[in-house]
Amino acid sequence: RDFADGDTVPVALGGTGAATAAGARTSLGLGSAAVRPALGSTGALYSRDSILGAVSQASGIPSGAIIERGSNAN
Repeated sequence: RDFADGDTVPVALGGTGAATAAGARTSLGLGSAAVRPALGSTGALYSRDSILGAVSQASGIPSGAIIERGSNAN
């Protein structure tokens, strides 16, 4: 079967059964991460600022970036 632009593809035929992007995300069980901007400040899909940040802590537990640089008071 051919579908025209704007047609809703039913679940039985491999679609989500939704007429909107938000409805499709809901049908697929996707959360807020599915609509998070993917581009870093440099415009790259995955950039240095996505994982590299300053050293920080909250109640003695490291927080912030995956890879931290710098030092803390200890």
